[in-house]
Amino acid sequence: MKAAPGDYVYGIALQSGVPLQKLLLDNLEALKDFDAPLTGKRLLLCGGKGAAMMTQLQALLHIRAALDATGALASSWTAERGANGGYCDIFAGITCDDGNNVKSIAITSGAQVNGRAGIRLGGVLPSDVLLRALPKLTNITFWQVDLTGTLPPDWGGLAQLEDIRIVGNAITGPLPVKWSGMARLKVLYLQ
Repeated sequence: MKAAPGDYVYGIALQSGVPLQKLLLDNLEALKDFDAPLTGKRLLLCGGKGAAMMTQLQALLHIRAALDATGALASSWTAERGANGGYCDIFAGITCDDGNNVKSIAITSGAQVNGRAGIRLGGVLPSDVLLRALPKLTNITFWQVDLTGTLPPDWGGLAQLEDIRIVGNAITGPLPVKWSGMARLKVLYLQ
């Protein structure tokens, strides 16, 4: 497989700041045939300007793994669908700013995924390590989606959080003392 100056793929690599060879290797499946149109295909841009988006996409996929024990999000929250900031438009419950930075994760039982309402996840709240990979995240809502476990004490170090709503799940235990470190928190709704 080769690309040369003047090729469309070469232009994508140049514009994104990703080395051409890396772009080709990261997208072997999508770029099998250089003569085939790229319409409707998403390319992974790892490195260059796309590095922050790739970090956020990987964090969201790991967050899905923690939250979604039932597989309700498995077909919609995928690496291919979320590539190049696609998570902002395609992933149910994700809201981003103009720079494709995740601002909000809001998954509710009334949300529609693959044409079906009534999401039931059955997993646990994600770790602070995963949420730290979303530096612009300010709002988290998990409303009646059957999450279990306890409130993660280390979320207390997530100083950028402003609004947390965890309602109608099977979360047990006390409010962690470390949560007092959330200096910007304005809304905390637990039920």
